[in-house]
Amino acid sequence: MRELEPAEHRWRRETKKGPMPPLPSYHTPIPTVLSRGNEQGQVPDYKDINTLRMLTDLVRPVAQAACPPHRSVLHHKYEELTSLVQPRGLLEDCNEAQWMRETVACAEQGGFRRKVAGALSIVQLRGTGDFWDFLWQQLNRRIAEKCMIFVRAVHEPGVSQQHKTRLLEQLAELLKLNSALAVGFVTNGYDSIKEKFVRTPDIPPAERLLQGLGAPLNSTPVPLRPRVRGLRLDFL
Repeated sequence: MRELEPAEHRWRRETKKGPMPPLPSYHTPIPTVLSRGNEQGQVPDYKDINTLRMLTDLVRPVAQAACPPHRSVLHHKYEELTSLVQPRGLLEDCNEAQWMRETVACAEQGGFRRKVAGALSIVQLRGTGDFWDFLWQQLNRRIAEKCMIFVRAVHEPGVSQQHKTRLLEQLAELLKLNSALAVGFVTNGYDSIKEKFVRTPDIPPAERLLQGLGAPLNSTPVPLRPRVRGLRLDFL
């Protein structure tokens, strides 16, 4: 009997040079102007976590589909995604929604289309596995960034026990969005059965885990560079 291919790779488009390699990990400098989500600024709140949960529930079924969904399904999912994060959408005033808008716009630029799937139009690109796989990779890296911010925040001097407990509860909520993260934290204070932290996670093992999944060394979200005419665009 023929062995089936892994479900998550069965319907991915391939370029002439073969499948796309995984995105490399990255390092970004600490910005001089602090903004929400940076390690020296405010940590994500429950609204940010809820936004990431909604985006994960929307993107994951498409990116991990065992067979290619019909293009009408993909276009419906895309409309559902943009209706959430557009400026007048349900999540318009959330930083994570703005980040997703920028990520989608980055994926729809001509350089990315030519790189992954030939000369496709934007509409055609939305029906490929590469487009949704790109969104899924970026979403997982974003979650890893937020986890790194929480781990560093609980070790800040002067943090009260009550505030530390609240930070660990929020970190546990993020781990529910990514099973690989949850498994990685099992040896670092996370109880996977109770789905909560029984002790404060240590920074070094958390850094090794989260950097391997894409979180930068200083936990600062990466700004998307503007497109320059005549210059090839590289992603993150």
